[in-house]
Amino acid sequence: MGCSISMKNTMCKKDGECLALGETLNSAEILLIRQTWLSLEQDIKNIGKELFLRYFEKNPSYQNLFPEFRNLSRTEMEQSRAVLGHGKRVMKAIENAVATLHDHEVLKSYSIELGKRHVNRKLKEYHLKDMRRAFIDVIRERLKDVWTREAAIAWSKLFCRISNGILKGISASC
Repeated sequence: MGCSISMKNTMCKKDGECLALGETLNSAEILLIRQTWLSLEQDIKNIGKELFLRYFEKNPSYQNLFPEFRNLSRTEMEQSRAVLGHGKRVMKAIENAVATLHDHEVLKSYSIELGKRHVNRKLKEYHLKDMRRAFIDVIRERLKDVWTREAAIAWSKLFCRISNGILKGISASC
């Protein structure tokens, strides 16, 4: 059940497509994430909702991975408390990751535990890659005035760190 993940040493490149498991964010990237997070954290509930709407818009079949969203139309999803709630939980996980940027081991442990809680979701690496793409699209739109290539790289690296831990947690629970 979702345990066919082969753990590789990478998931996302530095340019937004692969990052080695042991690689950490540099101090400039940490600062950039923290600075841009200040703008995002004011509306994480709605950003989380936008994230899921974008994720399902780009990947309609993924809606079936979530029993609570399975048969909802786009309009129903826009009004759904479940979408709002799950989006808020995802954004809280990102908030936790931002808060632990200075401590690689804490971030890694947190992400692994998050993965263990997702073992029954049949989550695959490509689902997380697509979630990262949706997340980057949403925050790029929110941060349009301050969005740079460096911000894209930093946020992609953070999302990859979280994703790699999730995948490790799923793999360890199989």
